[in-house]
Amino acid sequence: SKCLKQADVLMAMYLFPSRFSDDEVRQAWDYYLPYTTHDSSLSKAIHAILACRLGEVDEAWRLWLETSRIDLDGGAAEGIHIAGAGGNWLVMVRGFAGLASPLESPIPSLDPKLPAQLSRLAFRHFWKGTCLHIEIDRERVLVANEGDQASDVSVRGTVKTVPPGRSETWEDR
Repeated sequence: SKCLKQADVLMAMYLFPSRFSDDEVRQAWDYYLPYTTHDSSLSKAIHAILACRLGEVDEAWRLWLETSRIDLDGGAAEGIHIAGAGGNWLVMVRGFAGLASPLESPIPSLDPKLPAQLSRLAFRHFWKGTCLHIEIDRERVLVANEGDQASDVSVRGTVKTVPPGRSETWEDR
């Protein structure tokens, strides 16, 4: 029989997104998903992030709900599964907020895809020593610079400079 414990092939596509087209990710998703058993607690998180990339936001939410329940449903008998908690955070930040990896973008770059169940997502992101407070909702993306240096930020391809102590807003299209 064919089976995969976790998102091995899709993990490579997650780690190096610019090396794979959306069509290649879709082909790998369609091929490997039926064979993936998700026996690793991190597998569903990677699948959820890639589901966002593919525009499958409802599927991403479903996968995130399942992976977020690992600790709450007693899956980590000895306490909190810290890697699983990290995976949950990655789904929110890399998946739903669409924050690009520093390996993929020279500036903080966001392409949000909020599921219907989330009305707002907020988090802090440290970029080259500068703390950025990011808030995403249905109408806008707001980035507040809490650092002492200006930071360029891209939201859906539109770049703005956010001065220290100030914020910039990108209205939803």
